[in-house]
Amino acid sequence: MTPDLEIPFLLTFSIVATIVALPFVVLMNATRMRRPLGIYLVIWLTLAVVLGTGGFFRLETPPLIPALKLMPNIAYIAVPLLIGVAALLIPAYRRTLSGYSIVWLINVQIFRVVGAVFVVLYLSGQLPGEFALPAGIGDILVGLAAPFVAYRVATGKPGARGLAVVWNLLGMADLILAVALGNLTASGPLGLIPVTVHSDIIVDFPLVLIPAFGVPLALLMHIYTLRSLFAREPQLMVTQRQDGRLASLAS
Repeated sequence: MTPDLEIPFLLTFSIVATIVALPFVVLMNATRMRRPLGIYLVIWLTLAVVLGTGGFFRLETPPLIPALKLMPNIAYIAVPLLIGVAALLIPAYRRTLSGYSIVWLINVQIFRVVGAVFVVLYLSGQLPGEFALPAGIGDILVGLAAPFVAYRVATGKPGARGLAVVWNLLGMADLILAVALGNLTASGPLGLIPVTVHSDIIVDFPLVLIPAFGVPLALLMHIYTLRSLFAREPQLMVTQRQDGRLASLAS
């Protein structure tokens, strides 16, 4: 291994370890009522690993649906996301989500700081700046802001709800922009932005776990958080007993 690739390799390993740990963090914080969400995430991650190691998401892999030639296979990451959103129509699932406080849902987004790997891969000449810099820096800022926003919500600071809503919307915009730029700087048919280095390595394992699992999971957590922020059920709001401990993570 050459020295200039050593740091990207270590960061990539750290990212994979962080993303793989997320479902188990959910399970560890789950009671029996909340366990289905953790199990769903484990199944989702396992499928992403199997498909990722099998090269399903690579650009040279024939499209799953031949009629949709312009749609890369990585687009199918939307399926588990849509399932997670559609599950909100099920009362039992909504009750499951009620067990997770807003503070917990916000704090878990701290994993977004792993977006630093995009910046490092850009500096090592392996990703285009047109994609890596906005996606990486945006993720870092959202992740670093998560404990601060969670603390404001947990302590009931004035304007905390509005701040949380704005933070969530910015976090979602960052994810959508990253997905768009990743496709626009790739070598596939959607690669409309001229670049000297394409973003194709993002669909190679293990980095593919970021778009195949990390991105849609973060987006889903934003959606769940916004739902809780606007929900009328008082149990969805933070409670002093449950969230005082979680808020300490932000202090």
